[in-house]
Amino acid sequence: MHNIKGFTLVEVLVSASIFVAVVTIGFSMYTTITRLEQTTLRSQKIYTESRFWLDFLAVEIQTHELYYDDSYPFPSSIPEVELHLLDDDGNRVRYFMDITNAPTFTLKRQVASNPIEVLSSPEIRVTQLDFYVSPLLKTSTTAPMVTIVWKAEELSTNSAVT
Repeated sequence: MHNIKGFTLVEVLVSASIFVAVVTIGFSMYTTITRLEQTTLRSQKIYTESRFWLDFLAVEIQTHELYYDDSYPFPSSIPEVELHLLDDDGNRVRYFMDITNAPTFTLKRQVASNPIEVLSSPEIRVTQLDFYVSPLLKTSTTAPMVTIVWKAEELSTNSAVT
């Protein structure tokens, strides 16, 4: 009877195969988790930037008066591409999406005849900005309501946030 200690070739191959399978599964899980984390961070950045500008617009709408002119000629079911407000000094404030530098659309503001200001972040692209204004005519009994539809995405990817 021989007393040989060690592993046979079959045992070594089976254990190596199991090790390779475990390492492959671990690496696959790591890359998936890393990809999900990057996607989540991009979505969070888009959401944070969008939330900031929507909050900014909400404060502007709440603290200023809607400027009723010929800019709201349609029923409120049709979105407006611009929002016109009156500031405390009686100046017309115009908010709109600039599409001249496509595909980089940006939120812009113009107060009276002053130069146009870029408001949105250079890291995101606003793909949709619509304003639903109600009521369409100034009344003393009904407070105006503005609904904003905003879609944005990161400039380097197509991760969209509504």
